[in-house]
Amino acid sequence: QCYPRCRSWGRTLPTFVVNGLLAGWGYSYYPDRPAQLTETPGAVLDFPAGSVSLYDFHVVPEFRGRRIYQSLLTHILSQRFAEGARVAWITVLASNAPSRVAIERVGFQLMAANAYRRLLGRERLKPLPRATNAAASEGYEGYLEDEWLLFD
Repeated sequence: QCYPRCRSWGRTLPTFVVNGLLAGWGYSYYPDRPAQLTETPGAVLDFPAGSVSLYDFHVVPEFRGRRIYQSLLTHILSQRFAEGARVAWITVLASNAPSRVAIERVGFQLMAANAYRRLLGRERLKPLPRATNAAASEGYEGYLEDEWLLFD
């Protein structure tokens, strides 16, 4: 259901197929306005001109561990930079170590970290210092989401 709507918004959905089976996918698009980060309500990513955003990636469990996510990222980035993108953005939960590894392997650099917590109906967004992401988040309950940047 989401695909037709996302397609009308200018999103592309590259897929990765192994032996005729869908193994993974993820969206990319050229943002024309700031985006709300999915896991950290209140956190907004304001894109500079020439940006491409990558989001909502998934690798089917039986295909994990084969670097499919890394291959998808590499394919999308090659295509988008060839089209003229100057910078790429992606976000990931800090706890998602496999995604963070793939993101680093293709060349993304950590730019910012945000922590979000809801306690007794109250929400709190806390930007974390880049260099001390792990230390600053220690003892913080809630979601941690990182913003990653890649220049062409």
